[in-house]
Amino acid sequence: MNRLKSKINFHIHPYLKRLSVIILSSLFILLAVFIITLGPRPYKGGLQVGDIAKETVRAPFDFFVRGKINKRATNLKREGAAEKIKDVYHIEIKKLEDAMGGVNQFFNKTLPIIENAQLNKEQKIQTLKEKTKFKLDENLLIYLVGLDKTKLENIKEAVDYSLKETMSKAIITDEEKKKLGAKIEKIIIENEKTGFEGEVSIDSIWIINDAENHAEELINEKLKDDKNAQRISNALINQVLSNNLIYNEKLTQKRKQKAKQDIPPVYNKIKIKESNIIVAKSQIVTEEHTRFLKRLQGLQNKKETKVSNIYYYLSIVMFVVIFFSLFWIYIRLYESDVISNNRYLLLIGLLSVIIIILSKAISMSFLSSYLIPLAGISMLVAILLNARIAVVLTVFLSVFVGLLTGEQLGTFLYSLCGGLVGIYSVRNVRRRSQLLKAGLLVGIISSITIIGIDLLHNLKIQVLLKDSLWGVTNGFICAFIVTGILPILEYLFKITTNISLLELSDLNHPLLKEMVIKAPGTYHHSLIVGNLAENAADAIGANSLLARVGAYYHDIGKLVKPE
Repeated sequence: MNRLKSKINFHIHPYLKRLSVIILSSLFILLAVFIITLGPRPYKGGLQVGDIAKETVRAPFDFFVRGKINKRATNLKREGAAEKIKDVYHIEIKKLEDAMGGVNQFFNKTLPIIENAQLNKEQKIQTLKEKTKFKLDENLLIYLVGLDKTKLENIKEAVDYSLKETMSKAIITDEEKKKLGAKIEKIIIENEKTGFEGEVSIDSIWIINDAENHAEELINEKLKDDKNAQRISNALINQVLSNNLIYNEKLTQKRKQKAKQDIPPVYNKIKIKESNIIVAKSQIVTEEHTRFLKRLQGLQNKKETKVSNIYYYLSIVMFVVIFFSLFWIYIRLYESDVISNNRYLLLIGLLSVIIIILSKAISMSFLSSYLIPLAGISMLVAILLNARIAVVLTVFLSVFVGLLTGEQLGTFLYSLCGGLVGIYSVRNVRRRSQLLKAGLLVGIISSITIIGIDLLHNLKIQVLLKDSLWGVTNGFICAFIVTGILPILEYLFKITTNISLLELSDLNHPLLKEMVIKAPGTYHHSLIVGNLAENAADAIGANSLLARVGAYYHDIGKLVKPE
């Protein structure tokens, strides 16, 4: 009892039956339309790399396709991008450090000389001339040796401040500015100290004279009450001030190289004129062919208007509704036991959706459409329900598979033949090993069908043999699908197949072994009845296996009170 409860319960109250059928039907139609129309519309050729073109594909209109890389155009474009990258310069901090070091050295030597009481004024001036590299006129030297320590430190502080403020700016020589101005208008300047980077016009960059004038303004502001101190400070600064803008060739080239790499390659354009052959009949499809076909498909999709897309979706809806309605009419007229059982309807809908999904996935992948395992679904329906409904369902699903793979007649014929053979091969299946034999038969017939399709297109013998392998592979795939899924579907949908009946007919079944011990007379009686029932069923064309198994278990209740 617990085992039965664990199964899916499909029993629905009678007044909800019609509503549930409508819901299931609507859901199937919506799913089928959605899956078929999912993604881009399939190219009618359905060709993939390695396939053999069964017909010549011609261009319906003029269009361009990307060809090989145009090296010359690519290089020109990349060089143009590199030229747009501005030269990078940096303000060299070492120049400021050297200038301030020279000034500090001057003041460090000057202070001891000035404070040396053993030297007179003339000796101090002479010593300054000998021990310092700076050149100052006589009047400034006379003024300098007369300063005290505090005044000298004030001058030093003013010079340091002026140098830092002035040499933090970009400075070049007049000759350098003229050369740069003749070639470019702007450069990139980065400041090593502050980390600032910006675009600067050549005209705005200072030359040495500009820097000297700026420094002089700062000095005059700092030492506005002492003209001689101003003159000494300006003289010192003018002797250490230098250009500090250095070309950063390494960083410039790195940025130019990156600019080149960021430019995608330029491709040649191949013009395909109207009626030109894209793929010739019997030709092996290459990557270049698929590239041309995808380009053509993309252009066709762009050319399609919203109205044409609506027509496409409307046509798919019409096909699904029409075939679904025909199938529904058939089962209503000739399969009353199916129409009255929601479990059977759900099973048919589930298997149909599965094969539609698989067909869509395979058609959108690199795999051959000959691998669509429609025959496996046909075999499952034939085993679980009956062969008649399996045949009708196979015809309808074959149409859907043909639509999914690009309206290919060959795929429709291949799916139909494989499905019908699969149904025939499992009509009396009683052992799981027979499913492998059925799969082999499906593979053989599928291969023959493929060869017939290829012969219809006058393909070469090596192509026939290659394509036929897909059919054999499909047959084995179908056999494994049926073998693996059948027990699950039997359990979920509470369907007893001949394979299950055969397992129940095994005399080593625990229940029958218990009957031998507890009710041997009933056991012997059941075996005799089973043989009689099997022969009678064979005589009238009924299911003899079901009759025999039913007879084996018809008196199983006697195990409770065998006496």
